[in-house]
Amino acid sequence: SPDGKFVAIASDDKSIKVLDLITRKQTHLFKNTHKGSQLSPIRNIPFLERITALTFSSDGKNLISASRDFSIKISNLNTSKEIHSFQNVHTGIYSFSLLLMLQYYRHNK
Repeated sequence: SPDGKFVAIASDDKSIKVLDLITRKQTHLFKNTHKGSQLSPIRNIPFLERITALTFSSDGKNLISASRDFSIKISNLNTSKEIHSFQNVHTGIYSFSLLLMLQYYRHNK
């Protein structure tokens, strides 16, 4: 996180954990509980493929994540809800420019 208090970790099970670096405790768990064709997400980040990129917004309020399922998701850490999703990005995403993405989001809101 921008203040250096938290770290986000993507796991092979398609989950994201946010850890408090001072207390060393998990503060958030974003996990996909995909069963058949229905998604039952915990904390509302239902990725179908491995997560490839993570970053915090500059104010530390949002977590931006990308996946091999060709999607990017912006989630609010206070509410643990997805606030925007970019689907079918037509290429694998392994990194992104936060500034350009937020400018796009604000322009197309």
